[in-house]
Amino acid sequence: MNKRRIFYYDALKAIAIIGIIACHMSGSFLVKTDIGSFNWYCLLSLNTLRQFSIPIFVMISGALLINKDYSLANFIKKKFNRILVPYIFWAIILLLASLLLIRFGIEANVINTYSLDYLINCLLGLSKGITKGRHFWFIWMILVVYIVLFLLNKILIKVSEDKNKLIIDGLVLFFLIYCLIIVPSGLVKIGAFNNTILFYISFSGYGILGYYLANRDFSFSNRFNKKIMSIGFLTLFVILFIYSVIKITNLSLISNKLTTFPYFSILTLLLASSIFLSFRYFEEADEGEKSIFLKIKNGKLGEIVNSLSRCSFGIYFIHPLIYIFYKDILFGSMNIFNRSPIKWSLLLIVLVLFTSWAIILIMSRIPYLEKVSGA
Repeated sequence: MNKRRIFYYDALKAIAIIGIIACHMSGSFLVKTDIGSFNWYCLLSLNTLRQFSIPIFVMISGALLINKDYSLANFIKKKFNRILVPYIFWAIILLLASLLLIRFGIEANVINTYSLDYLINCLLGLSKGITKGRHFWFIWMILVVYIVLFLLNKILIKVSEDKNKLIIDGLVLFFLIYCLIIVPSGLVKIGAFNNTILFYISFSGYGILGYYLANRDFSFSNRFNKKIMSIGFLTLFVILFIYSVIKITNLSLISNKLTTFPYFSILTLLLASSIFLSFRYFEEADEGEKSIFLKIKNGKLGEIVNSLSRCSFGIYFIHPLIYIFYKDILFGSMNIFNRSPIKWSLLLIVLVLFTSWAIILIMSRIPYLEKVSGA
């Protein structure tokens, strides 16, 4: 497999992991906030970062995996071991942490029932609450996506270049129709708790879309136009993001509770695509030795982005545990959910992100622990 790192992929992964943590840290405050209030809009803006973050991770996976010729053994070694070994480690840590918290009488929303069915649901990510293993759903989803993309590759490498392109174009078109018509119309009802396997398989569409957006040229060849494209897609992303916040607020007012739109909606697809293309063309536009992009890539900020990207998978695993530490242990007696929701939400985002990042970074430099850290 091609090991050359692409910087805009790293930048997107860094933003995506921040978005996921921002969503999880703001969610508990958001559901306790009056819909349409100032606090609501601030917290909802943080929470809505989730809307494109998960698709971005899958899109990058597709961009890196599709049209690569690799054996089944290499596929299992590189992908399944990369995911399952850290997963097993962090699942055990979550179970042990839950036992310890209960043993010492610390009130926390952790795994507190040990029936086989309940534990299986927690380990599969089908429980409610990230501190009960809810975040594990992503692990099983991405494994399903990897299998689908592996099988797709076996078809793509056996056909001509023209047919290869035609297959990709056709699948992207189908995914657009899927998000624009099929899912919204109710013809297919999917979700993490409803048709779970189909829900996971559907994310393969984002993987194929990521490859498509990374390899098709949507601009002219000169640098000026690529800069315009980058700014244009970023502007589109901002407009779509603001519209998403307004749309979610309206839906929530109607239902009188937080109501988001699904991953497989045209709005989610456009959000993820616009930020993806903005970063891609920002990198491609600045190719000179004195370019802004190269200054960022080769400077301190580039090192930070690269480190956050490399640690993002491990951060995803560990951040619910760090959230428990701050929310239920360090700040447990402070009743933070009834105090300054924006301030506390932002504080938790910063604390959980940097603590998780630091731990994974340290683990990645210790023999044996680096294999289970997720870095």
